[in-house]
Formats: sequence, structure tokens, C-alpha cells
Amino acid sequence: MLADVSLSKSRIVIADDHPVMLVGLRGLLAQFESVEIAGIARNSTEILALLSRQPCEILLTDYAMPGGAHGDGLHMIEFVRRRYPELAILVFTMLHNPEQISELVGFDHLSVVSKLDDASHIPKALAHLLAGVRYLSPAIQRLLDSIGPPADLRARFGPLSPREVEVIRLYLSGMSVSQIAVSLGRSIKTISTQKMSAMRRLGLRGDLELYNYAASIGLLGQHHARRLNATTRE
Repeated sequence: MLADVSLSKSRIVIADDHPVMLVGLRGLLAQFESVEIAGIARNSTEILALLSRQPCEILLTDYAMPGGAHGDGLHMIEFVRRRYPELAILVFTMLHNPEQISELVGFDHLSVVSKLDDASHIPKALAHLLAGVRYLSPAIQRLLDSIGPPADLRARFGPLSPREVEVIRLYLSGMSVSQIAVSLGRSIKTISTQKMSAMRRLGLRGDLELYNYAASIGLLGQHHARRLNATTRE
């Protein structure tokens, strides 16, 4: 089980601008004997300073931490991801805007846990991250489920079934086939079949054509467009 994956020998930077939250997170992680807390940060300036001095596997960070030189929210996550593309990031947040959550989960190697959910989801999310699988806590998943496929997406992907639209939407957000399978509770084979069926109905012959099509109709955000450009260069 992914939840049983050992967190041993994992170095973690914790970032939150609330001292009480930092104390709670340190206490939670102290339950794992071999977890090393590489440092504590209170804003994006301190996060980048720590990461430059102390290599680590995971950044456990709040979403809203104003005052740092590199901003907060999506801007901060994007900045950290450019500097450290392989760093696993766990966002622990009170964020409740579905559109912002949708943008957030478009980043690779990133999981999200809501502060409204039980703290037990933090070690679960860390274990998933170390196993290379995205983890979304129940409150975050409900927020994403609440928006469903946008009306313009349903219109432009008219030939597709609702489940095919859902798979394509999540794939375009940056999730892999295996991550979508975990998120939706379906098998990898089912998700792969639905993705291939959707692309066949749209007359698209590969991921590059899918990303090109999505970009042409305005369905990719800024960081997704960069992913398209990187794919084109490969």
C-alpha cells in the first residue's frame, strides 16, 4: 500500500507563516524517526535560501505566505518548480477556490492537502509523493469534482463521452494516466483506453497533437504551454 511507504531518509523543508502551524507540523513529522527536517521557512525568500543551502527531497509548504521576495501562491510554486524541477512539493492549504486548485494540480511532483482535512493525510501524501504518485486530500478532491468539465470544454469536445472528457481534462492539467487512475478510482488500463478512445474520436494521433489542439483553443494555462513547448523539443 502506498500509505505504508517508508518516509525514512527523507529531508523536508517546512514552510508556513503561522508559528503554531509550524509547531504542529514539526510534531507530526517527529513521529517518523528517520525524517530529517532540513529547515523551517516563513515565506518564499526563506524557502529559496534553505533550498539553495540544504538539498532535500520534499517541500511541505503553505499556499498563502505574503511578504517573500518570490511572492506566494501559484507564482511561488512556479518559481520553485523552475529552480528545482525534481523537488516533491506538498501544499498544505486553506485554499477553497476550485479554479486555483485546478491550476495548482497542473504542476508535476505536487500533492495538495487541505487544512480542513485530518492531519493524517499529510503522511499519506508524503508517502505518495515519494512513490511518484499525486495525492489529493478529500476536501481538495471535492473542490475539483465540483467544477467538472467547463462548458466550453464540453462544447469543444462534443464527440466525447463525459468520462472521456474528464480523463482528457485531467491529462491536460498535467496528471499522468496512472495518477488519473488513482484520482478517479479506476484501473490504469481503463483510463488508458478512455484516453486513446477520446483522441481517436477527435482525430488526434498523439500527445503532441492533443497539446497543440488544447493550446489552439485556449485550454492550456501558462505553465502548461511551457510543457507543450518542452514536449515539442523532445
